Parts: sequence; structure tokens; C-alpha cells
Amino acid sequence: MRRNKGFTLIELLVVIAIIAILAAILFPVFAKAREAARSTTCLSNMKQMGTAFMMYLNENDDSLPVMNTPAASAAGDGVAELYASHATIGNQAQLDYVNSFTIYSQLMPYVKSGGLWKCPSDSACPTTPVIGKRFTSYHYRHFMAAAFAPGYQGAVHFWGRPWTMNDFQNAAAIFSFSEMAPFHDNRNVTNLAWASGVSAWAMDCKMNFTFLDGHAKSMSIDRVIGRSAGGWDYHWPRGWGTTGFDIPADVTD
Repeated sequence: MRRNKGFTLIELLVVIAIIAILAAILFPVFAKAREAARSTTCLSNMKQMGTAFMMYLNENDDSLPVMNTPAASAAGDGVAELYASHATIGNQAQLDYVNSFTIYSQLMPYVKSGGLWKCPSDSACPTTPVIGKRFTSYHYRHFMAAAFAPGYQGAVHFWGRPWTMNDFQNAAAIFSFSEMAPFHDNRNVTNLAWASGVSAWAMDCKMNFTFLDGHAKSMSIDRVIGRSAGGWDYHWPRGWGTTGFDIPADVTD
């Protein structure tokens, strides 16, 4: 009598279990490799933005990009939150402002591609400015954009003019752009020693930065960003609350 060959139920369950185990092992590896590739693309974007930044400086007497105060006021952007891409575009007037007066419009002649403003791991950012979204994944340093603006008189140091490269003793240690968040290594912890009860990025989270000399690098945030009661502050120089605007280097040894 001929017997049909095939798997028994037990054999099928064993095969399924083996496949499930292999998937559990391999999927995190694939995800990690994919994120590493995205981080490399993101870092390349930021390097090209650093090159565009240097080209802007060369054509503007080494003066850093700053917001146009009347245009910002008309768009409801009195403190450069939208100018530097820390806020979403709220309406058509703000969209026009982004396309004409922000860091996006100032560097676009050198960047050429809207895709360079987007990190591939940032799902909240499109490749073209639209209402209801941020226009880039990368945050232009707040104090570089607006610390001299009249709206800050009495609040922080009133510089009275745009920053120039002569104001910075160590351009390679001071970042001009950072990721909006550590998109490729976003890990949170609570109760940091200097921020009790706050949930914030882990000290060794890696973030991509562009520095004033044009180079870009992935670094642990605690080596670059200043600490604050809220966890971290990438707007101001390290230790600015105690040293004022003496511009100490950001990167620690």
C-alpha cells in the first residue's frame, strides 16, 4: 500500500517555531542596519548644509544668517521659532515667510534640493514646506538666529548685530545645526542628576550635528549640548546661564 509523504503536525509546528526564532533574531539586526543607513544619509545631508552655510558666509562678509525682524513680526514669529524650524507652519502667511525669509530660503540657493532638509527617519517633515508641518528636520541654532534681535532686549544679552565668524574662537567645536531630536538613537531616561523627575534623552544618545567650520559629525549629546532643568538645551551655548555670551566651545574633551 502506497503511503503519502508529508509533514506531520508536530514537524510543521517545529518548522514554524524555528522560522519565528530566526525572525526574532534577524529583524532587529535588519532594523538596526536600516537605521544606520538612514543616519549616514542624514549626516550627508547635514554635511551638505554645512557646505551651503560656508558658501553663504563667504558671500555675506562672514556674517551668520539671521532673521528679518519686520518679516518675522508680520508672520507672528517674534522669537525666531519658525525661522529656525522649531515650530510648524501655521498658515499661508507663515508659509510665504518660510519660503522668503527663513534659514530655508537663505540657504536654498546653495542647497538646491529640498530633500536635503529632511532626515529619512523624521516622518513629521516633508521635502517641501507645507502648512501644518516643520520645513526641516534640522534646527538652526537659536542664539545664532535671534539673540541680537530687539525682542530679546532685557531678556538675554543684547548683541546689537549679527554674529560673525570672528566672534567664535573655535568654530570646529560649536555647532550651527542639530537634528530636531536624536532620530537614530532616541532613548529616554528619567531623573537625570540635574533634571529630577524629567524624562529626557539619555546622556549617551547619538545625534548628528553640523559645526561652524562646515563639518558634520554624529556625537553623544552630553559632549555637545548644554544641560538644563528640562533635560537638554540645544538653543544656547554650553553654560550660557553662568558665562553669558562669552561663547565657550560646545564640544567637551
